[in-house]
Formats: sequence, structure tokens, C-alpha cells
Amino acid sequence: MFVSTYVRNFVFSFVRYFVRT
Repeated sequence: MFVSTYVRNFVFSFVRYFVRT
């Protein structure tokens, strides 16, 4: 369950980097 927060943070960082356009 705690992994959800960790994964979410990772995905958010990745998406933010990808949406840095």
C-alpha cells in the first residue's frame, strides 16, 4: 500500500519531465 505513494511520486516526476514542453 505504501508503494502506491512511491510509485505515484515516480510517475508524477516522469510525467512532469515529459510534459515540460
